[in-house]
Amino acid sequence: MLAPKHSIRKRWIMLLDVILTIISFILAYYTRTFDIFHKHGKLYDFEQYTWLLWVIIPTWPIILKQFGLYNGVIHGDIKKLIGALMKTVIVGSLILASAIFITKHALFSRLFVGFFIVYNFTFLLVEKLTLRHLYMKKRDKVRGSRLALVSTDEGVVKFLRLMELEEDIRVSIAGYFSIDNGRDTIEGIQCLGPIDWLGNYIKNQPIDEVIFILPKDYISEIEPYIADCEEMGITVHMLLDLYNLKISKTKVSYLGHIPLLTFYTVTLDEGALLLKRILDIIGAIVGLIITGILFVIFAPIIKKESPGPVFYSQPRVGKNGRVFKLYKFRSMYQDADERKKELEHLNMMKGAIFKIEDDPRITKIGKFMRKYSLDEFPQFYNVLKGDMSLVGTRPPTLEEVEHYENWHRRRLSIKPGITGMWQVSGRNEIEDFDEIVALDVKYIDNWSIALDLKIIFKTIGAVFNKTGM
Repeated sequence: MLAPKHSIRKRWIMLLDVILTIISFILAYYTRTFDIFHKHGKLYDFEQYTWLLWVIIPTWPIILKQFGLYNGVIHGDIKKLIGALMKTVIVGSLILASAIFITKHALFSRLFVGFFIVYNFTFLLVEKLTLRHLYMKKRDKVRGSRLALVSTDEGVVKFLRLMELEEDIRVSIAGYFSIDNGRDTIEGIQCLGPIDWLGNYIKNQPIDEVIFILPKDYISEIEPYIADCEEMGITVHMLLDLYNLKISKTKVSYLGHIPLLTFYTVTLDEGALLLKRILDIIGAIVGLIITGILFVIFAPIIKKESPGPVFYSQPRVGKNGRVFKLYKFRSMYQDADERKKELEHLNMMKGAIFKIEDDPRITKIGKFMRKYSLDEFPQFYNVLKGDMSLVGTRPPTLEEVEHYENWHRRRLSIKPGITGMWQVSGRNEIEDFDEIVALDVKYIDNWSIALDLKIIFKTIGAVFNKTGM
């Protein structure tokens, strides 16, 4: 029988990963308490740190899953396995260090975190290599359901690629029946003949399940073959390629108990999205602390140079068309919005976006804040509220969205971000809105926690290099 996506075996591995991570945490603490490290200061009692386990226990399986440790990486190239583990431990440790820094700064110890990284990486690597060895050793001995495939050559290859990602599945593929005069063998899988031979083969050979991997044009022709399997009590599965969609990925989901075939272009991985939200909250808290400091420094200057509020708010369009108020430090004169129309002929951008060089509406202090992107810091409040994310697409105005073409709207399929692919890809040199959307789409299609962290670090570098965000 084909294994479910989250098999009992996989759950036990997740539990083992968490246990090893907790052991790493405990060992890191007691290693740090050795006398030779007292010159770096003493740690508090261990009980003062146990609250961090509530961060570790739910977070580590999510990160491990995000980097593919439960979806085939363990059985692939060893370099990929080591790379995935390194990313997991680094991202997890950054979250842990951020939690310590935000909540109890006095407890923070770089040595403690460093020991934790080394122990955690070592234990998880030994575990994964051991599991990999056991899997490779038993792979040829362990047999599960005996399958027969019904497909095109292309469909068989697609199925084999998918199988490589599912280490929990134990099957023996007897061969495949071709619906398009297939080759004799495909990657070691023998062609058993045309589809018309299926029923007779099942009568004479032990077959537990049949998988139909079919193009949409053939769906109407397979009913008699499914009926034959049904009559003989053989389990049937169908892997369908119903529509020739260029962007969407496909999965089977449920609305209550109602099965649905789902097409999606953004990630639906709840664990990965939860991890992104955790990073957003941590980043927002740090950002708002800095915002408070900036307010004390710049609020009097902003009000002195131009009468009006310190903060500027404007309706922006968020995820899937939701409208929210975006906040910034005010960097323009109060009548900036009214003067926009008279300056539209100076727009240096092509498409549904507005930007001019040496904008006369910007105040002197505003130019300074924009140079270092300091005016953006109040947006961390939008991140904390959930309107925005640390990394995403640029939040457009309502007026800009009115001019969007259909494919432009895809950039609205995720939360907007304080920074993003466009901002770290030389935004001052890009003048075509279509190029900006192309970068946004590239981000959406390739999203991962690692990509978010890469963009965040690039953004920090851009700010300090005075290139802005």
